[in-house]
Amino acid sequence: MAELKHDGATVPVDLQDLDERVRNGVLPGTAQLRHAPWTGESWRLLEELPELRDAFRAPGARMAQRLAHAPTSWAAIGVSFLVLLFGGLQVASGMGWTFLLPFFENAAVGFDPMVFEGRFWAPYSSQLIHANFAVHLLGNLSVIAYSGYRTERALGRDGYFVVAILSLLFGTLFVVLGQRDPVIGSSILGFGLLGAQLTIGFRFGDTLPPSQRRFYGFGNLLFVAVILAGTLSTANVSHSAHAGGFVGGMLGALIWKPQFLVAFRSPKVLWPVLGALALSPMLLGPVLRVLPGALWGYQDVDVTKVGANLQVPGRFLAPVGQGISVRGMPAWRSSKSSDELFFCGLIELDWDRVAQGDPLVGAMLEDDWGRLIEGAPREVTPPPSRGPGWTAHALVFDGENGAPDYMLVEHHRLQGVWLNRVGYIVTLDQEGESSLRTPIFQEMLASIEVGEPPELAVARSAHLENPVSERARLELARALYKTGDLEQADALFALVIGQDERLAGTAVLARLELQARFPEVHSLGDVPWFEKSTQDFPGDGRLARSAVGLLVANERCAQARLVHEGLAAERPEAVDLMTTAAEVMACEERQAAD
Repeated sequence: MAELKHDGATVPVDLQDLDERVRNGVLPGTAQLRHAPWTGESWRLLEELPELRDAFRAPGARMAQRLAHAPTSWAAIGVSFLVLLFGGLQVASGMGWTFLLPFFENAAVGFDPMVFEGRFWAPYSSQLIHANFAVHLLGNLSVIAYSGYRTERALGRDGYFVVAILSLLFGTLFVVLGQRDPVIGSSILGFGLLGAQLTIGFRFGDTLPPSQRRFYGFGNLLFVAVILAGTLSTANVSHSAHAGGFVGGMLGALIWKPQFLVAFRSPKVLWPVLGALALSPMLLGPVLRVLPGALWGYQDVDVTKVGANLQVPGRFLAPVGQGISVRGMPAWRSSKSSDELFFCGLIELDWDRVAQGDPLVGAMLEDDWGRLIEGAPREVTPPPSRGPGWTAHALVFDGENGAPDYMLVEHHRLQGVWLNRVGYIVTLDQEGESSLRTPIFQEMLASIEVGEPPELAVARSAHLENPVSERARLELARALYKTGDLEQADALFALVIGQDERLAGTAVLARLELQARFPEVHSLGDVPWFEKSTQDFPGDGRLARSAVGLLVANERCAQARLVHEGLAAERPEAVDLMTTAAEVMACEERQAAD
């Protein structure tokens, strides 16, 4: 009859049941057995019995022994201390230790930092900075410390590092590919260790000692649920980072075979493997940089307010309702934190500015952008223009130390009073080299197709829908005039004047303005076509001013004086009298000189 002494009690035991309980880690090696064929009349420790040697080598027994006599979790302690230390340094950087700011300002992980800015260290540095100390840092630290301690106890120090590295690898991958904006905080590592702690319970199952099962697997679900509930109810949380870290931690806990379950593992093999694994998160940036699909492909975008179509990388497309604009123009960038962007706009000028040519050049362009971009602007040699009818311009903005910080490249096309503006802003390094986004912006620039200004497109569509409508014809004429299609606009104005008395006055004013500004468009003939209007409405200052302007432009000084005198007789107080008088006098002086 075999007897077992354990936990202060002596009970009979079946040898087959004893062997099974030892294999499953239920009985520790310190329990004692008395069985005459094995121990004689004395009590002996189970771990001393040759008959149970194989049972104690079973995974469950070795896991139980490991958890019962695990060494201090130095890896978990070290990582937790490191996170806490950098949290303190981050607080210090905001209280005067400004020399630390460059590290904290460049530590976030994401597509931009790793692919465009070459911050290969970001997967690791991002785990050391937090949005705030009280909630973000201490919340993450509690998970890292607790789950890290449990993970290292079960998988050992090497297993802890495998879980941590795979968490960073998958967390970084999910962030880089799954969202636009960079992230900070050690939650990637925290969720990885949490996933490993959960997986350990499922993987080892009944081999875990009963006293330890509540810390792993299903016994840990309540803790996981509390953490998930907290993150789901908090704003500005990166669920991609949490999901990636969790998946990586689970994978690490599934594939890693703890050293105490392996007969022998050579350090000469182990450490190179761990080293290569540790480098893997830092290689994501260079790898993605050369993959054509990393930008999610190019998509056609219709910018209706500009009358243009272009191809934009999917990564640069903000969610609906979250698009950005710069100087009133639609713009695209790879993330909220990026200073670099591409823009495509259309602005309406007045004819006086158009008469001077492209108004946004030189000092005007510098002033326009100088209110937005920090630094001293200066003109530099622009790239070739993007095609016929376009002009190219480039500015460099120098920082405080005189080194170039930003470059603006802008291309213009003038259509009547409409100025198309397309271009991009990129940062420059100390050597004046532009960033890796520049080739992408250049591809976007080459893809742009600019059509009619939206105002003209709408007017043309309305006229096609109702071609007998004089109102639609008038609006089309106005839009054609503003776009610079002067002859067609003039012909449509003439049709409205001759066919619709209600709109004739409006059409006359518009046509007068057109021909006064561009007298070469149409000949007045012996009797000006607008003469009847000036006789019917001599007190209309706007009509008189436009008529005088057109007559003076055609050297009809005598007729111009009659219109001026008619306005003076009807409205001697009219503010337009000074303008018309000056124009008439100038015209007469030129004729007298000739």
